[in-house]
Parts: sequence; structure tokens; C-alpha cells
Amino acid sequence: MIEEHASLREQSVRDGHGFVLVYSIASRSTFERLEMFHQLIKRIKGDNPIVMLVGNKCDKTYAREVSREEGAALARQFGCEFMETSAKTAQNVERLFMNLIRLLRQTLVSVEPDVPTQRRCCTVN
Repeated sequence: MIEEHASLREQSVRDGHGFVLVYSIASRSTFERLEMFHQLIKRIKGDNPIVMLVGNKCDKTYAREVSREEGAALARQFGCEFMETSAKTAQNVERLFMNLIRLLRQTLVSVEPDVPTQRRCCTVN
């Protein structure tokens, strides 16, 4: 069963263009697993994948186990953007996806090959 999940996860990474690594600010164990997922993405996609690091459940400040500073430090280590969100209250959720789309568009524009213009030929007899 675990192997099946691993192969599905790897296929998802192969098919993906941008990735959101999410942890709960109220669960240190979810934060500690991020390195493994980031390494998987880098192994499959190369050294500069499009990744956003997100601390979710920021509405649960009373249960916080991972500081905002720790999240920001890990994002710097990964070389990616960081933000905290709350799916429950929708705080920063739209901003998260807008930022991800912006990163994807920037990357796609910068890697698109120049399309040569077709030369048209006119022959006059």
C-alpha cells in the first residue's frame, strides 16, 4: 500500500508544474516531513522547481507549534515563497493561488523557445 502511494506521488510530481508544500502550524510533525517532499520534487523536477511553502491553519494561533519564523527560514532554505493561510477562514488562500499562477507564468514565458516566424516566399514569373 505504501509503495502504491509512493508511485502515485512520484507520477503526480512528474506531471506537475508547480507545487504547494503545506503543513499545519499546529502540527510540528507535518512541518518536519516537508524536507522529504521537497527532495522528492527536486529529484524528479531538477534543482529549481516552482514551489510555495504554506503554513495552514493560521487561525489556530492558540495551538501553534511551528513559528512563522521557522516557516520563513525553511522557505529560504528551499528557495521558495512562503505564506501562512487559513482554509477555514480563507485568509490568504486566493493570494496563494495568484502567487503560484504568477510564478508559473513567469517560468513558462522564460522557458518558451522563440518561435521562428515562417518565411513566406513570393515568386514572380
